[in-house]
Formats: sequence, structure tokens, C-alpha cells
Amino acid sequence: MTEQIAEYRSQGYSDHEASALAEKWVAIPGTSEHQIGMAVDISTADSSLQDASIVWQWLNENSYKYGFILRYPEDKTEITEVMYEQWHYRYVGKEAAEEIYRQNICLEEYLGQIDGGR
Repeated sequence: MTEQIAEYRSQGYSDHEASALAEKWVAIPGTSEHQIGMAVDISTADSSLQDASIVWQWLNENSYKYGFILRYPEDKTEITEVMYEQWHYRYVGKEAAEEIYRQNICLEEYLGQIDGGR
């Protein structure tokens, strides 16, 4: 995270702006969905044997059947405030995953629905 902040500072951003921009790419230490055991990054073991985009396409169409969702969809960056990560999947359980998939919503939208929009 420190390196990303420094990069933004070198581009002329203030300390506050640089930190905010870096948080869109790198989770604050201790807050990552990976660190709390809720998410995984999925790709291919050897990209020379299989194109990762094939894996991600299959996951996008089938992961909900196993309780996983694409955590940061490309068309939901304004809502999630995190850049698109086609490899980042989060476990939410089969019922929630199917509802999120069927409605084409992100986790934030789903949580807003079940929490009454608060």
C-alpha cells in the first residue's frame, strides 16, 4: 500500500488523495477479504496451458452454484468503489450467491436489500 501511495504522491496528488486512490487498488492491511478468509483469487496454474479468461468466464457463469460471487464486477465499480477484479471471488453461501447472480447485482446492493437500504 505504501508503494501505491508514494506513486500517487509522485503524480502530484495530496497525501489524502493518494491514500484514497491507493485504497481502490490495495486493501488496508488487516482488512482484506483474503485475510479474513472470505475471498480467493482464482486463475490458472500455467497460463501457457490455459487462458485465464476461459476460467473466469466459467466462474462468472457457474460460481454462484457453489456459493461464490464475483466480488468486484466491472459494471459496479461506482457502487463497490473498488476496481474490477475478474479473478476475485467471495463466498456468500448458495442462496445469497444465486440471488446476487440472478438479479445481476453486487454484494453492496444485495446487503442494502436485506438491510432495508440502510
